Amino acid sequence: MRKKIYYELTITTDKPNQDIWVSDDKGFLVCKCMGKVAEGLVAGKYYFQFGLKGAKIPVILNRKFPFFRGHFILENPNDKDSKVIQ
Repeated sequence: MRKKIYYELTITTDKPNQDIWVSDDKGFLVCKCMGKVAEGLVAGKYYFQFGLKGAKIPVILNRKFPFFRGHFILENPNDKDSKVIQ
């Protein structure tokens, strides 16, 4: 049996109370965190979004792209479903 390889996904925001949703390419929820996501995931395509209504941002994890780290500044710090500006 092959051992699964996990790749690193780290996402942070400037808002510690911002919910971050991560789903797989079929739309199934992988995790929901507040302010920071730090997960080990198997190879594949994932999407993350800030707030339930936020735009889906794609991430691919595999041998060529073994990790993703991103810090995002959000448009409106008082809006739970704020848009990414950086």
